[in-house]
Amino acid sequence: MKFGVITKINNHRGNLACVFELYEQLEQPNEANDYHGKIEQVNPLICLNLREPVFHVGEVLILDDNGREIPYPGRKPAKWDVECEKFDDVDNAIQCAVMHMQIARDAS
Repeated sequence: MKFGVITKINNHRGNLACVFELYEQLEQPNEANDYHGKIEQVNPLICLNLREPVFHVGEVLILDDNGREIPYPGRKPAKWDVECEKFDDVDNAIQCAVMHMQIARDAS
């Protein structure tokens, strides 16, 4: 087990995930279809697509041996365009997080 700290977001677009998925109801549930309506996922290119950041600078994570967050939702920093510094000690991870949050705050 390691502790990870998000130290940098390299590309804002590379750190965004869909908030929800949009579906269109094509057929109402009724007796003829055994009350199973038909739905289809809407193409995200032709509809409103809400996204939110996956990680924030200074966020502290508990990581397993594969680099995945242990509690839900199980995010994996290596899959996103972020930099994550790993520590064996939670105190060092917290010190690093505080430092990077201050740097990010001063830069904005």
